Amino acid sequence: MKRLRFYAVAATIGWSFLALSGWVAIMAVYFVGYDLIENRALPVAPALRSFDVSRWDEGYFYAKGTYDNKAETPEGELVLNSQEIVCDKSNNECVIASVNIIGNYMDDYFIRYQIASWTNSRIIFSDDSPICVKNTYIVDRYAESFTLLTRKKAVIPDYALKSQLKPCGNLKDENVTLADGGEVYWRKKMAFKAQNRLYFDAVLVLMNIAYFALVVWLWRRRRRTAIGNVEM
Repeated sequence: MKRLRFYAVAATIGWSFLALSGWVAIMAVYFVGYDLIENRALPVAPALRSFDVSRWDEGYFYAKGTYDNKAETPEGELVLNSQEIVCDKSNNECVIASVNIIGNYMDDYFIRYQIASWTNSRIIFSDDSPICVKNTYIVDRYAESFTLLTRKKAVIPDYALKSQLKPCGNLKDENVTLADGGEVYWRKKMAFKAQNRLYFDAVLVLMNIAYFALVVWLWRRRRRTAIGNVEM
């Protein structure tokens, strides 16, 4: 009798260990799957911020980071991006190399701008080639800031006004700063979690319910089989 009781206790411990191991494996699959989905949505972290004014007086400026929209009423979150800015006073130009990260794709390009003003404290250049807006870039040496001001043009071409697409209809002013890519990436990561938390939590709950329902069913089936063998 004692031997049977010992075997029963040992079997229960073994069964519990197997059930726990299975649950750990299920949770591992869930978290690996979650990481894969999250990394697919946010595959690459953008550039960390750097602001070098050590050669300002020699006519050279360098910065890199990530554009971040700081307008009070932004059109929407900017896509993940990396920016690298080089200004050379001797050539009277600034070059911005950009990489936009869209899903698993990266769109890279660079644009040259003529410098409008280079003082002891600021560099200013602009771009009015867009149909609807003018972009003004301001580098502040002492504030260590790079700002892109996007403002709707006062005069819009007739063809844009008459277009059925209304390309200039809903534009708002934007204040874009050069931020640290790590901070922007973390904020987007938290936003992704908040936006999809309900779905992932539902999957987690359903996985646990299904798994433990299976464990209970198998345990009862095993118990009925064991009782039947004892009665025989």
